[in-house]
Amino acid sequence: MSRSPQNSRNQRARAEKDRARLYSARVQWNKKVELRRQRDTIIASVCGSVVVLAAIVSQFFVAQA
Repeated sequence: MSRSPQNSRNQRARAEKDRARLYSARVQWNKKVELRRQRDTIIASVCGSVVVLAAIVSQFFVAQA
């Protein structure tokens, strides 16, 4: 049973379309991951700065007491 050239072409086109869809999904997912990491880094930096600033301010008030 041999395949017709048309059927083979359709299968290749379907496989290429599927690969393109998967590639697009992977690129989109990686962009979301990158944005989430940036957001998490900014939040951690702000929280860390607040903790350090609170420690400095509390030391200032303790030293005056």
